[in-house]
Amino acid sequence: MSDFKRKKARGFFHLTKEYLYVANDGHPFDREGVLALCLANLSGKGDSIIDRHKNVPDKDWIGEHNQSSLVAYQKDQNRIQADFKNEESTVREYSGRWLFELLQNIDDANGTKDVSRYIGTKGLGFLSILEIAQNPAIFSGNFAFEFSQDKTKEALINLGVGVQQASLAPILHVPWPSEPDKEISLLIGQGYSTVIRFKLKQGFYEDIREVLNNFEYHFMLFSQNLNWLRIKIGKKEKTIESFDNQISGSSLKSKHKIILKTTLTGRKAKTEDWIKWQRNWESTEEIKKRSNCMFCLPLENHKCVPHSTETNVYNFFPTEEPSSVFGFMHVSFNLSRDRKKLQMWGEQNVTFNEDKCAEENKRLVTETCQLIADVIDDEIVPAETVIEAFHKLDQFEKTNTKGKPL
Repeated sequence: MSDFKRKKARGFFHLTKEYLYVANDGHPFDREGVLALCLANLSGKGDSIIDRHKNVPDKDWIGEHNQSSLVAYQKDQNRIQADFKNEESTVREYSGRWLFELLQNIDDANGTKDVSRYIGTKGLGFLSILEIAQNPAIFSGNFAFEFSQDKTKEALINLGVGVQQASLAPILHVPWPSEPDKEISLLIGQGYSTVIRFKLKQGFYEDIREVLNNFEYHFMLFSQNLNWLRIKIGKKEKTIESFDNQISGSSLKSKHKIILKTTLTGRKAKTEDWIKWQRNWESTEEIKKRSNCMFCLPLENHKCVPHSTETNVYNFFPTEEPSSVFGFMHVSFNLSRDRKKLQMWGEQNVTFNEDKCAEENKRLVTETCQLIADVIDDEIVPAETVIEAFHKLDQFEKTNTKGKPL
């Protein structure tokens, strides 16, 4: 793999009977990142976040933010229940997405500070972990803090808030100073810049183990930064690595060979070879994100073959939208709040022929069609692979302008 030059960008999951530890060696949390967790509708990826304690040193900042958040709830007690309900609603909306949301956070942390590269929908995704765990504790850079609903309830009661109202305290919003345990100290000593500990909810261990053992790892074909992922459950470990070598092209249109290498404890490493075609362009001013589309096919004996099954469309991570192709397709359409559905940019419920349709949608469709043409025209893709990979797309010739069958 001498042609595959890369900087290792690591992610790590360690599941014990009591905790899930998640670590990365990307950018550590700054104050904006902490506030984005406390205020889920804000994001450290570009929103204008106001630090009310900007003159307080980092070592005292969590404590100051803790006190001001509690006093704010004391003064406006309706916010307690409102924030609690918003958390509950978001957790339900993101149901089943907790692993991909954590992986997205890891990928973002390992990237640049360029907000145009991010797909995240504010700090909302982090709430998805509350489906299976509680009491997140974050150890990153100058900050060591946790979220504790019980501590927040007790503090609100001590401030004179009624027991019934205090019992509706949200889990996030109020950070508390925290101390690392032995596992966290070990991971920080191994060079990880951020370690997060989640206390498992009762009865969820087996569900979490099942997800970690069987998740769809081909998202690493499209990963912008993450290229090394290790999962440890008990004494068993699995490591997935991606190696990306650009074969030809430029920053606007390129072709890559990607190797995915999976290593399981006590077993010989398994490798998969892939070819990825990619197109990039600057989005319109209204979108303010870089756009791209990508397509991947397996490579066997120097020729591409169709993937064994149909896949869903990806926006870096899998959505619930079927692609109807036997390969992996990424398209940077807008996403629903829970990232499960693709949406048009700009106004919804318009056709591509209407003036109200954002130009970015038309550009995405045009570029994706040209991307598929790039694949079909490539001599590394035999005719039989083209037919098998794309044969289900002919059904879309019999659709109306909104993509619905006639």
